[in-house]
Amino acid sequence: MASRLSVWAGRLRPRGRGVQADPVSILADPSPRRRWETAAALARSPVERDEIITLVGALADKEPFVRWQAGRTLASLGSRPALEALLPALRTPPVARQAAAAEALGSLGDRQATPALLEAARSHHVGLRVSAIEALGRIEASGAGPLLMEMLRDESAGVRRAAARALGQVPDGAAEDALLVRLGDSQEHVLVRRAAAWALADSAPSGSAVPQLTKSLDDPDPQVRWYAARSLGLAGDAALGDEVMAALLAHADDTGLALQGEVSQAIALTMRRLERRRRWRKVFPSRIRSTAGG
Repeated sequence: MASRLSVWAGRLRPRGRGVQADPVSILADPSPRRRWETAAALARSPVERDEIITLVGALADKEPFVRWQAGRTLASLGSRPALEALLPALRTPPVARQAAAAEALGSLGDRQATPALLEAARSHHVGLRVSAIEALGRIEASGAGPLLMEMLRDESAGVRRAAARALGQVPDGAAEDALLVRLGDSQEHVLVRRAAAWALADSAPSGSAVPQLTKSLDDPDPQVRWYAARSLGLAGDAALGDEVMAALLAHADDTGLALQGEVSQAIALTMRRLERRRRWRKVFPSRIRSTAGG
């Protein structure tokens, strides 16, 4: 959501350098574009207390892109003033304001927000849970792993997807098994399986992950297959076995199209990587682990 809004906002970037009128009044203007432009302009000029209060009010704007821009502007103020504005907003209904505040705290990147975001992640509102979980991932919140793994069992697929993505950003040694469960569940929503595969591919999977990653080469979704192939190239010694190489070879002609290109390209790259590691292992068997990503 945030990335789509960022692209949209880039196309409509205000040309002016500052606010040309009273921002408190303009942020109540009937025109959504004027409200958005004013919120954006405030990020490029000194902001007074009443303007900060008005920006916090704009976090509850009926238009998502205005809420998003108000949050980005508040996050641009620096940690102390941003936290002073956003943490109370995170706890203050309506939910639209709380979700926008959570997203802004993710942009701010200050881990002091972790306790408040952990609390928000347990909200009974799906949208707020998603925004808080995504923010925890963006700030790489230490200690968030247990809650994120719990959220992998949430009733909402959107929450499970956000939790899986966040676990790819928050270091937690226990996360791999939980992600593998989601990846291997054929009844799981495809977006959740994709997020789990992405999270595994964003790290160096252990040898115990190799069997499930190999099975995921048969997943009906090409994006999952692409990530599974990439993950196998980053896994430990278990990925160097003949069974893995045979499975990759069997899928070498996979023409499924992922966002990053054809699955066959990822498989070819992984096969070359594993072959290099196998050759290196024969020459320097004690150093193979240090070249796992080679």
